[in-house]
Amino acid sequence: AYCDRFSDSRVREGKDSDTITADYLDLDLPAAVQIERVLEAESQKEFAKEAHADVKIRAYIEANFRTAPMFYTPNHPSRRVMNVQAVQIAEHLGVTLNAGKLLTEEYPETSSTHHPIHPATIDYLGLEYRSPWDTFRLSRAGNLTFEQFIPLYIAGTV
Repeated sequence: AYCDRFSDSRVREGKDSDTITADYLDLDLPAAVQIERVLEAESQKEFAKEAHADVKIRAYIEANFRTAPMFYTPNHPSRRVMNVQAVQIAEHLGVTLNAGKLLTEEYPETSSTHHPIHPATIDYLGLEYRSPWDTFRLSRAGNLTFEQFIPLYIAGTV
């Protein structure tokens, strides 16, 4: 399961969810996690994994993640990402595939849940498709802001 070190460590310290939520929202998350260092390390790791692959997606993700969602939750890519992969696979098979004619509607199975993003991260990265107080669609909890999500995450209900 995916977890959140910030909130999980405070739960272990015995802090209540209101305090954890307030502290989390006040946190300069990009500075706290050294986001530039993390982005660089992840980029190097992912490009290295693709080095000998026929289908390469990392450059597309890095060029576009600020303007459109590339993933809705960890390991669940958007239709955009899948379409880029489909075109590359077709090329390797010698099949002509018109990318402009591929479906753009998202698959319900992969887009029914949107992983919440900390408001400071949205601002720092300049995500054009999100504002810091947007709601995120969660399959079992409906639409929630990041602030509404944290107490439910702590309680283990999302």
